[in-house]
Amino acid sequence: MDPANDHTRPRRSWLRRVIAVALLSGPLVLAWFIARPNGTTITLLPVPDRGPLQQAIAMAAPSTVKIKGSGCGVTTAGSGVVVATHLVLTAAHVLAGTTDSLVIDAAGGQPAIPVVVDPLSDLAVLYVAALNDQPLQINDHPAKRGTVGVVLGYPHAGSLDASPAVVLDNYRAEGHDIYGHERVVRQIIEVRAQILPGSSGGPLVDANGTLVGMVFGQAQNQSDVGYALTPAAIREVVENGLGLTRDGVTAVATGACLTPAG
Repeated sequence: MDPANDHTRPRRSWLRRVIAVALLSGPLVLAWFIARPNGTTITLLPVPDRGPLQQAIAMAAPSTVKIKGSGCGVTTAGSGVVVATHLVLTAAHVLAGTTDSLVIDAAGGQPAIPVVVDPLSDLAVLYVAALNDQPLQINDHPAKRGTVGVVLGYPHAGSLDASPAVVLDNYRAEGHDIYGHERVVRQIIEVRAQILPGSSGGPLVDANGTLVGMVFGQAQNQSDVGYALTPAAIREVVENGLGLTRDGVTAVATGACLTPAG
């Protein structure tokens, strides 16, 4: 049977390895583990056709940006999404250890200031003074199994890619922070889509082009399954970023350098 069409593949374990899909001077990735409820199996759904999703892609593409950073002797690359005036959401592991960041949109590279970097949730917010892109609307309703949409980002630090996606599940998962040290429990979205190095921080949008998740990882042994953080977590970090920039902008530390897992 073709693995791509086997919609009832059992999970090898309830504790599965997840790859954080940022680029560190090339396709080096970090890995940690996410625990799913015991005894559950993955039941895949077919990836939707791209045609009916063209409107969603057209709505989300102008709000999806590339992020580049330098620090710790390496160059990092990832994706991000405009979520408010001057604010870009991305993954904390994209920024970890960086001293300089650029947000690259249709206007070119714009200097960015980190105002929120949370290694526990793997969420971060950048302030970009020269940013004029339209913020993407956050859909506060949790994406349920069968929700179709698109994952957008800049895999391998290349051009914008839009991959059709379908939500497989939405659940509370036990895992680690971005350094693999502290145990954390997060609500995550499991999605079937093509997610590649450089996709971290990119948006998962529904068929209406609204933001329903932020991509942060890929299943290590199942390249067509990835993970996104939920609108509730996104909304919280965006509100935090808005509050911190209301009366001025102060850069926060981006944290320690990341060491790729073997």
